[in-house]
Amino acid sequence: MCIDNIKISTKKANELETLKKSLNEDIHIISVSADHLIEMVKRFREQMQDIVISPTQNSIMDIVNQALTMVNPLILSKNVTVIKDMEFDAILKCDEFHLKEALINILKNSIDAMEPNGRIIIDFSRTQNRGIAISITDDGKGIPEDTINRVFDSFFSTKKSDLNFGLGLFYCYNVMLYHGGKCDISSRVGEGTSVFLTFNKKSVFEVVEV
Repeated sequence: MCIDNIKISTKKANELETLKKSLNEDIHIISVSADHLIEMVKRFREQMQDIVISPTQNSIMDIVNQALTMVNPLILSKNVTVIKDMEFDAILKCDEFHLKEALINILKNSIDAMEPNGRIIIDFSRTQNRGIAISITDDGKGIPEDTINRVFDSFFSTKKSDLNFGLGLFYCYNVMLYHGGKCDISSRVGEGTSVFLTFNKKSVFEVVEV
């Protein structure tokens, strides 16, 4: 009788241990799913909130370098070469936070589109009406002609990800719109993509040769 009781107790203990492990696994899955949902909601709210521009005088070179620092882990993960073709710096009247976020979005898109050991070229140029243009060019897979006209639409994306809402370039477009500038894109499949951020002369406070 005692042996039978011991066997039953041991069996119940094993069953409880198995149940405990199963519950812990379920709790972990629920926790991960909750974190995933929170991150989705956070990113959605950040990208959809009204853009409030607070312009101050900023070095565009400094903002570009800050954006590159933010995406440096991604750059290193794919061994991307970044070439900065900057013959001058410009002091712009712009919102440092939103412009940096726009550049981060563009750089992330470029890195996502490239195979390892790719290249990104960042170039400053002056426009005919004395404005400033920033171009970010990658040698990634490019965007097909039948979709490139939609890249600035909200919720449109060529990337398949649960955390991608297709708001990155939509956000960039609106940031430049609020600055009185514009955001353009050109691309060829198999060759790469260029994104251009153009500021009109009213935004240019000073140009400094480097």
